[in-house]
Amino acid sequence: MNEAIQDLSRWERAAAIAAFAIFAAFLLYRLPLGYGHDRDAYLMLGAWQHMLAEGQYVPSRFPGYIVAEFALGMAATLGGAMGSNALVALLSIGSLWATYAIGRELEVDKPLLLPALMAACPYVAIAASSSMDYMIAYALLASGMLLCLRGGMLWGIVLLAAAGGARLTNWALAAAFLIWLARRRDGEGWYGSVAALTLVTGLFYLPVWISAHLGFGWLSAALPDDQGLFGLLARFAYKVVQPFGLIGTLAAGALLLVQRERLQAAWRDPVFRLGLLFVTITLLIFARAPIEISYLIFAIPFLGLLLLQARLSGVLVLLIAGGLFAGVLHVDLIAVRYRDTGPCGPVMAEGARFAPGVGTGVLLAEIADARRWDRCFNRRPLLVEPYATANSPLPVPPHVARPRFPRQSD
Repeated sequence: MNEAIQDLSRWERAAAIAAFAIFAAFLLYRLPLGYGHDRDAYLMLGAWQHMLAEGQYVPSRFPGYIVAEFALGMAATLGGAMGSNALVALLSIGSLWATYAIGRELEVDKPLLLPALMAACPYVAIAASSSMDYMIAYALLASGMLLCLRGGMLWGIVLLAAAGGARLTNWALAAAFLIWLARRRDGEGWYGSVAALTLVTGLFYLPVWISAHLGFGWLSAALPDDQGLFGLLARFAYKVVQPFGLIGTLAAGALLLVQRERLQAAWRDPVFRLGLLFVTITLLIFARAPIEISYLIFAIPFLGLLLLQARLSGVLVLLIAGGLFAGVLHVDLIAVRYRDTGPCGPVMAEGARFAPGVGTGVLLAEIADARRWDRCFNRRPLLVEPYATANSPLPVPPHVARPRFPRQSD
């Protein structure tokens, strides 16, 4: 690790240290503040409560997130929000190390900047300190990739499949990686590994299939189709710059434009293509469902991978700086108009207008609103049995009056 730090320039070292320090400080401060701002966290806990009470698995929402539901539910039953948040935090820290190790295995120059880029993104910090599935899925994905790169294909594929069990879209990323890996080594043999990945991933969804009475309606998700094509494009354009903020993204984009010939020079590099492949798959998925900015988390380390392979570490440092800035101050060019649904109602965007402004950063807003989210989401039917306090063990209800069916959320 000392060698990795010494490989960095002064500015790169400062950016990495700042990213890791702020990431660690935010995690420690955020862990005891409740399960988080996403109602899906409470749906997952409710699915766990329902299973314990009735002995029947009903997914929290389609298409099913069984690995995360079980992991978070068990941790919350033992230690409440602090327990489940701590589990996610430990897995997230492990995933940062795995990201660094992947860079080392791929012989990337300055691999320490890969986890630094992740740590600098405020949405990664929030996902790593609250009870959601994103970082559980990424930790399994990164660990599986690392094992496969080191020759442990059997257990690597099992972990990649578990990543798909946490979020089904990870199957596409895992399959793309296995195909890339086979072609990098000998050009053959990826059919069997992808078939094994698909089979084991499918095992995680057998309970979902059974709960759907052997139908396939669960292979769906709630999509913002009611807003039309223009609405989808507007959502995508607005949200895709948020992981590192408007300022950081524009600055990095400008430098990338100036140094674009480096991208062309790196085009034939296999590691560059792996990074580009993962970023492209993630963006295509997000373009179809531009809902949660956290969906983009899975592209971040591989964006760093392709930038480093193209010798564009300056662009990466600007993104790190932009992410750290966005955690404190939110700079925007438009003002989104929301429908008034009350403090606990769903967020319904109705339109937007050009109105440049500066607001509270992503990390500060997360901390400021933690108590409100705890009051709003600690209720039925999100939970089968509400808790007394967030950090008390999640209650296990003795019975459920009626079955609860999954909601199409994300």
